[in-house]
Amino acid sequence: TQRGALLTQQDDERTQQTEELTQVSNKLSQWTDEMTQLRTMRIQHADEVTRWTEEETRTEEELTQLRNTLIQRTQELAQQTDELAELRTTLTQRTEELTQMEPAAQSV
Repeated sequence: TQRGALLTQQDDERTQQTEELTQVSNKLSQWTDEMTQLRTMRIQHADEVTRWTEEETRTEEELTQLRNTLIQRTQELAQQTDELAELRTTLTQRTEELTQMEPAAQSV
């Protein structure tokens, strides 16, 4: 009958629409999963950047500390060099004094 054919056609159309909606729903689920994965990756990347930044900061602090130590040691070395120069000068003067005293001592 014509009415039966019309009902069958409507039923087929509903089945097709249901299949299309199921495909769309599956695609949306897939996109949602992909977005979740992307968010997770973004969070992991942000965590890595944070760790790198912290490590870079620690490295910069260590370099600053090493530079300060190097400056301090350089200043200490300069001071010791000055003291050594003074000692050399004193030693030279004393050696000259002793050299001048020798002839006087020999003549006594």
